[in-house]
Amino acid sequence: MFSVALSSINETLGIAYIGLLISVILVFAIIRFPIYASLIHIFIVYLGWFLLRWTGLRMIPLGVVIDVLNILALVALIVKGHLHGHKTTIGIFIFIWFALNVFEIVNPNATARSLWFVTMRGIINLSVPFFLFYSFFKNQKNALFSVINFWLLLGVVSAVYTIYTEFFGYPDWEMALIKSNEEGFNRLFTFGRFRKMGTLAGPSEAGVVLALNSVMGLGLFFSQKLRKRVRYLYLFAFIVSSWGMFYTGTRTATVIWIVGIIFYTIFTKKRVLILGGVIGFFMIIPFLLVTGKGGSAATVMLTAFDSDDPSLRVRYVNQKIIRDYILRAPIGYGLGSTGAKAKAINPGGFIANFPPDSEYVKVAIEYGFLGLILWLAFQFSIINEGIKSLLLCEKDTDKLNLIKTMLCIAIMSFISQYPQEILIQPAIKVLFAICLATMSLRPSDIVESKNQIRI
Repeated sequence: MFSVALSSINETLGIAYIGLLISVILVFAIIRFPIYASLIHIFIVYLGWFLLRWTGLRMIPLGVVIDVLNILALVALIVKGHLHGHKTTIGIFIFIWFALNVFEIVNPNATARSLWFVTMRGIINLSVPFFLFYSFFKNQKNALFSVINFWLLLGVVSAVYTIYTEFFGYPDWEMALIKSNEEGFNRLFTFGRFRKMGTLAGPSEAGVVLALNSVMGLGLFFSQKLRKRVRYLYLFAFIVSSWGMFYTGTRTATVIWIVGIIFYTIFTKKRVLILGGVIGFFMIIPFLLVTGKGGSAATVMLTAFDSDDPSLRVRYVNQKIIRDYILRAPIGYGLGSTGAKAKAINPGGFIANFPPDSEYVKVAIEYGFLGLILWLAFQFSIINEGIKSLLLCEKDTDKLNLIKTMLCIAIMSFISQYPQEILIQPAIKVLFAICLATMSLRPSDIVESKNQIRI
């Protein structure tokens, strides 16, 4: 009967009806179990845009779906009285940062005031997930590891697809999409080869996310109380994520991957990592640098360490040019004042057309040097919160190891903000929120299990 009814209407209405039905079911499920909203959010940032590319249903506004998910989960937690995190140090800083963003609507220097509303959507989706994940982790047993494992599982899927496209090429349907957009094609085809993006929205996002996932998998592998088979699954996530990252052509990912492993080694003093690092440096790195072997992917990634790289030199010059403009406006030029959307509404403006190529430069332009100072203070508070958690967990090796891993991921994200605007990437926003929420927890809030691979 249902199929007959569908056949009597056109395909678009049929899809809309099914979508509405699924939406109603999900709304009731989220109200009952708000954590489902964040799990769906994670699924969307990992596989959502890939599925839209594959099915051709690119008209579905996934950004709006994410907005609705966050709002629904937030409202459900407030109604249930289960919302937490507003009294934590990081939560307080997020409120201060949010207040600064609200103030920016009356910034007298604003060059693109109409973009304030658009930009605030991104700020909300960067801020709200922290409170959601912190509340879930504090209220529900095993919620922390369920979220982490779900994240890593999807990361492995993306990494495997990245490796597949490197060896077998992009599928015909995806290559057709790439060639249909000149800007997208130029972003993907560099140094004579196609960069790979896995199931994410682009290669830059894929590279950074896989680098962060790799270190997360490595850290969890060294959890002593886990069963061996579980630890080896985390090791597999580390290996596959590292391998896939290599083919994204994202040079920032190379740097933070190395930095993350170095910091984790320093924090944990694992002899096997120290030995492996020494062997890798004295055997693999010099071989690649001296002979140039390793394929075109290696050549691209090694340019991250070339001080004469043309793109790097252009960024240095641009940053010198923008300094005077930043010093003239202590509170910046307003939200959305730089970037593609600003260029569209103010094509002749210098600020609108300036390429920040850095999260820190973008913050300095939009919020001024006073806003940049606040942003750096926020990051300092994150490191400080992580150190506090380390001191509280010093008698529990696995909880200590988890916090060390998250602290490494936080440091990696801070470093990656210099060469890239990473916090505009949906997947990185979610991972950043998970990291901050975990470091804000106290030892008693972290529930462990010998078998953490379960959702």
